Amino acid sequence: KGKVTVEGTDEGMASARSSDLWGGGPEQKAEEVERVLSGQHGPHRDIGVVNAGAALVVAGSVVDLAAGMSAAERSIDNGMAREALQGLINESQLEDAHG
Repeated sequence: KGKVTVEGTDEGMASARSSDLWGGGPEQKAEEVERVLSGQHGPHRDIGVVNAGAALVVAGSVVDLAAGMSAAERSIDNGMAREALQGLINESQLEDAHG
């Protein structure tokens, strides 16, 4: 299959500048993730929702990008995205502790 280009604005997302997303160190990026997982809307959430929706399409879990984006938004809003991230953090800390 060929390359697909997706514009977030085509999927109902607000337009954002790259400067809205780039920059900042690890602490700032962690704060941005925390804001998204806490339900704050904005360009970071939008890009995460589009990317997660696309990943669900590629994985065959949904039929199209709109369905994938809807599932991603539900996962953020109901706390499942936060739980999944915490599970990854816990697992990585166990691996670090046990080498």
